[in-house]
Amino acid sequence: MTKSQVEQTLEDLNVDVEKVKTMYKNNSQKIIPKEWYFSIIFMCIKNCDIKPDNINHNKHDRVVTVVCNSKKEAELFESSFHANVLTSINKYIQFINKNPKHYNRALILETIQEGISFTINY
Repeated sequence: MTKSQVEQTLEDLNVDVEKVKTMYKNNSQKIIPKEWYFSIIFMCIKNCDIKPDNINHNKHDRVVTVVCNSKKEAELFESSFHANVLTSINKYIQFINKNPKHYNRALILETIQEGISFTINY
């Protein structure tokens, strides 16, 4: 049996795949589709208090890089981004005329803040 891309990603992140399967087995909520991730991330970036200088998106590698004026601004952006994720998920689901209660509102993201840049792998 071959592993799905999601299973492989979870294993790469040291997440117990069997526990995740068990958790979702009896859960009636849907998982947020990967196709929605960028739109949700972009909405979250737009909802942040700190406005970045530049936003780069690599669709192939599924990476968004945000560049700020200073390291301090990048740190503040990171805090604001993390604080806005759940709100942005809910807003996006409502924006596409779906009910947020029908979805498990969790995203698997890896974020890294280095110097003046903030990178989001999704």
